Amino acid sequence: MQVAYLVLSHRPPSQLRRLLSTLRAQDPLAPLVVHHDRFSSAISDADVDIGGQVELLTSDHPIRWGDFSLVDAYWRSLRWMNEHLEFDWVVLLSAQDYPIKPLSGLSGMLESANGDAIVSGRRIEEIPELDQRSDLRFRYYYQYLELPELGISGHLPASVRTAFRSGANFGADVVNRLQSGAHIYKFPPGMGFRVGRRSRTIPFGPDAPCWHASFWATLNRVSVDAVMRRLRDDPAYARYYRSTVVPDESVTATILCNDPDIRIVNAEIHHVRWSNAISGHPDTFGADDLAELAASPKFFARKFDIGHDAVILERLDDLIARP
Repeated sequence: MQVAYLVLSHRPPSQLRRLLSTLRAQDPLAPLVVHHDRFSSAISDADVDIGGQVELLTSDHPIRWGDFSLVDAYWRSLRWMNEHLEFDWVVLLSAQDYPIKPLSGLSGMLESANGDAIVSGRRIEEIPELDQRSDLRFRYYYQYLELPELGISGHLPASVRTAFRSGANFGADVVNRLQSGAHIYKFPPGMGFRVGRRSRTIPFGPDAPCWHASFWATLNRVSVDAVMRRLRDDPAYARYYRSTVVPDESVTATILCNDPDIRIVNAEIHHVRWSNAISGHPDTFGADDLAELAASPKFFARKFDIGHDAVILERLDDLIARP
């Protein structure tokens, strides 16, 4: 079985190189593909030269969390891999991921999973938490425009910026409570707002519900082909999602989970910890978290920051090298 790895990257490449070196050491024959946002930091072929072939793709436009640019990068990479590489499975990683188990066992796990896609998700109408279900309806049943930047926050004291944000949040909440035809969607602090209207037509229905799922899925070739086929045959589907918010957490999973020919394994292979979900960012693991990571049954964890704590990566190297 041939497992390929697709790494999405936007930061300076030192941590990316370490991840690629570890992947190559753990799986010497694995195809490695990097998609890097060159608008966030520079990169060259030399930066990913780890003594074995790594394919480097770069972005045509800046990639931002919360809009369709991340999905574009993912689909563009999958299409390239489908056309140029031999693989049975593709594991999607960020450059801040790292293995926490020997990857020699990954192929066996994928084979025994008896599925075509490992996707951790739920139909949004079946999510029991009312606040989360309501938020996801606003994300995917509305079409949005981005509000222009006011251009003042960087020139004001932090206390004034905080007060301004609080006032803007209050105003958005008032507008949202008074009616449901329009909605102001609030991103985490520093990311602004979007204004949307309820869509008259949606690409969902009783036989094709909207799903919410982790973006970091693991797909076999059958699943990749299914995604590419849907994009080719139904361009209106992607056009709709381009005007939603945080589309990466729904658009691919909704294709796969509604396809009767795709066997879904509702799970994930990443260990992630959220201490503050409102921030939009998972916890950053450090050396003190080694016992938690060692006890996890997952193969990868997110996220790590080599500038904050490189010791944890050294200890993980020792952990996954043990026979």
